[in-house]
Amino acid sequence: MNGGSLRLNDEVLADLDRSMTMIRDVLSNAGGSARNDAKAAGDERLAEQLVEFADDWRKTRNHMLEEIDKFQSMVAMTVESFAQTDQQLAAALVPPGSRGTIASTRG
Repeated sequence: MNGGSLRLNDEVLADLDRSMTMIRDVLSNAGGSARNDAKAAGDERLAEQLVEFADDWRKTRNHMLEEIDKFQSMVAMTVESFAQTDQQLAAALVPPGSRGTIASTRG
């Protein structure tokens, strides 16, 4: 940050949303088959560890997906707030009674 000002634009937020969607898609499809393949491990202790890992990974992955959903909602609210603020600022620049055009100050 230069001079204490933060700069964001719609493109940055859209890129962020696309990136989070990509991460969400990868995590959604990363279920794995460790739990199903545990019996094929050949060792009961290893099979138990695989099942435990699979269960922990499922819980962690679901938590991560929930957090990504919350984050994407915050990004969407930010985009909406920026758009509303931009419209309000643009409306404030139009003098009353000018029908959307800025009057010339030259005489």
